[in-house]
Amino acid sequence: MGLYRRKGDGTQLFWCSYTIAGKRVRESTGTANKGDAEKFLAKRITGQTVPIKASIGALLDNLITDYEINGQDVNWCKIYVEKHIRPSFGHIKAERIDKPTINIFIKSMLDAEYKNATINRCIALLRRAFTLGEVPFPRIEKLQENNVRTGFVDDAQFFALYEKLPEHQRPVALFAYETGCRRGEVLKLKWSQIDFIHKVVRLNPGETKNKDGRVIPLSDMMLWFLEKKVPRISEYIFTYRGKPMRSLKQGWNEAQSESSDKILFHDLRRSAVRNMVRSGVPERVAMAVSGHRTRSVFDRYNVVNEDDLKSAMQKIRSHTVFMYDPTKAPELLEYDQTTRIEMNPVQSFSETGIDPNIRRQIQRPRARKTDVPIPVPPGLDSEQ
Repeated sequence: MGLYRRKGDGTQLFWCSYTIAGKRVRESTGTANKGDAEKFLAKRITGQTVPIKASIGALLDNLITDYEINGQDVNWCKIYVEKHIRPSFGHIKAERIDKPTINIFIKSMLDAEYKNATINRCIALLRRAFTLGEVPFPRIEKLQENNVRTGFVDDAQFFALYEKLPEHQRPVALFAYETGCRRGEVLKLKWSQIDFIHKVVRLNPGETKNKDGRVIPLSDMMLWFLEKKVPRISEYIFTYRGKPMRSLKQGWNEAQSESSDKILFHDLRRSAVRNMVRSGVPERVAMAVSGHRTRSVFDRYNVVNEDDLKSAMQKIRSHTVFMYDPTKAPELLEYDQTTRIEMNPVQSFSETGIDPNIRRQIQRPRARKTDVPIPVPPGLDSEQ
């Protein structure tokens, strides 16, 4: 048991020899530094594990098999494995993987201008492959992701797109814009899932992205549209030439061929979530309808745009009075000439006890034990 160098191999790498369960094991430490080689040997002895001789390629094959057995999205897994992971790691022995090797991979992905989210998915799949193979994996910190969703449409933008879509794709788009369902959920819908009596559509467990079933209410307009405008020629609701639709890509892209601002199908889902919240639907209920499990993901869909901020400011102005001191900002008195909002000069701080530089929200004034008049916003005095 100990360290040694092989004669005639042309390298200065240290090899180690130790015994596990009565079996002699010899392997390279992968380093020419004696201190590092001693640490390697100590780790082998204390851990009492036999080195994994399988390649990372074999672990990736096992990962894909696991996806197939558990009914997960194996196509997504294969794309990441074959395009990104296998070319970089497939030929390496699993026992040789270390943090510097993975960092080189991350650096090459960043240089190729891949997003942090893509790199994190690759590392997650690689880690999962090692976990399934019961092989230790280095601790790698996730890259910071900035994946806040910003795409959404208003009614005018949606119906402008709706008019240009092929006739068989219009019901799909309208249903997604109304309910916030994902594309896969919409295309797989069957007539048996529509409850016209209780005005809901029932998504069965296992048919959604998170495998949870849910019930989605339908508006009277949507129910009328399904009953009167969508022919029942198949068990599936949305069909093309008698067969269930599998893709919207061609018709969707052709409808926006002359548009500079492309609308993604998923933008309809984000817009539906925003519309529900802005219509007064409690956020917890909106999450149940849209199928969001976590609040963090839901918040990324409930995007605030510039119009929302402007609307918020208008609400603030309608309930707030800014009490300016004319002696300090006389030029603001001209504001009345353009907005027709009367700006009443207020008494000084020493006279009223109210600091004129403080922005306050004025409600109906309450009676006070004082003879000092209190400034009242225009319009409130007439209600008394």
